Parts: sequence; C-alpha cells; structure tokens
Amino acid sequence: MQEKRFHKLNLALDNSPLNLERWGNPAAEIGIISWGSTEGAIRETVRQCGDIALDVLMVKLINPLPTAGIAEFLKGKKKVIVPEVNYHAQFTHLLRTEFLFNPIPLRIYGGRPFMATEIVSKVKEVA
Repeated sequence: MQEKRFHKLNLALDNSPLNLERWGNPAAEIGIISWGSTEGAIRETVRQCGDIALDVLMVKLINPLPTAGIAEFLKGKKKVIVPEVNYHAQFTHLLRTEFLFNPIPLRIYGGRPFMATEIVSKVKEVA
C-alpha cells in the first residue's frame, strides 16, 4: 500500500504544467519564486517593474515538489526573491535545502497579504 501511495505522488509530478506557472522574461537574471496568496501582488510587481526584467515561477504543488521545473527556472538566475506570508520562511528554507542556492527571503506575517510595493521595493534593492 505504501508503494501504491507514493506512486500516486509521482503521477502528480507527471502533470507538471498544472504544478507550475511561469511568466515574465525567461532571460532575466532576477527571479521570483513563490506560491499561494502572493500571486496577485507578484503580478502587479512585474507590471510596476517594467524597466527591470523579472522571471516569475508560481509553484502550485508543494508536495511532491516539482523539482525538475524549479531547477530549470533557476538556470541563469543570479538572484531569486522568495516572497512568502510566513514568519519562519519555510518555503525559502525548503528551496535552499533542495537546490543548494541562496534565495533572498521576503516575508511578512501578522495576518495581512503582501502589497506589490513591498515586493517592488525588494526587487529594486537587489537589482
């Protein structure tokens, strides 16, 4: 039964177009990886940072993590910002552990969502 259950997880990874959504400029050296409720603020960030090339990857499935798609996204990125609504920056730590790179965490907590201006500010800081 255990093998059967883990086989189902592998089948979920086979549907990779549903697990990841990517937009922006694939040649950009600055990337943003996130998941969940940050999507709207990130979309607005890309609009507001028209003069700064950004590549964005929204992860739709955390377990199992679509590692092949994330690894492909990381190629050529010099800086990767990880906005997350989480005090402990858990997604940032997961990415750091799984892919052995140094993401730039951007976190908020306290019950409110990100505002695009907060992410824009971080993008300009690292650009």
